[in-house]
Amino acid sequence: MTKDSVKKGTLSQIIAAVVIALLVGSTSPWWWNEIFHKNKTTPQPPPNYSSSTNKGTFAKPILGGPIKITATTDPPVISKGQKTTINVFAQDSQGNPLSSATVTLSAGGGKFDQTGTTKAAGQTDLAGVFRAYWSCDYCAPVYIGSVRVIKSGYEKAKSQWRVEIH
Repeated sequence: MTKDSVKKGTLSQIIAAVVIALLVGSTSPWWWNEIFHKNKTTPQPPPNYSSSTNKGTFAKPILGGPIKITATTDPPVISKGQKTTINVFAQDSQGNPLSSATVTLSAGGGKFDQTGTTKAAGQTDLAGVFRAYWSCDYCAPVYIGSVRVIKSGYEKAKSQWRVEIH
């Protein structure tokens, strides 16, 4: 054997191996994905984290969780000029009273005794309760007011209260 025939034999073997690899790779793409893309999933944020706009990082978890609100009116039906008591009961995610939470109430009309306006605010007591007194002189047949409760370390919560005017 001459050196030229050895070079041609080795070169033809390399070319044949490359051609076979290309053919197998192009006709069997399923195995390529199984080997090289198996663990390439998008990472998911841990529970209780909210997405941040800070270059793909995550915000700190809200440790207290959501606030549960129960808002009632007593009485739920009043006459013009009569007062109703709006009772807001705030609880943590475990059902425990949430004291020192900031409650904000608003209405589309009428007035709150505390402010003389359509808005009132205050803190829940040790039992998780906040009360406000509302009335109207020139009234619509129904008022649906909003309730917002916030406390540091908890998710803010919103709800509504309703009173009928007869």
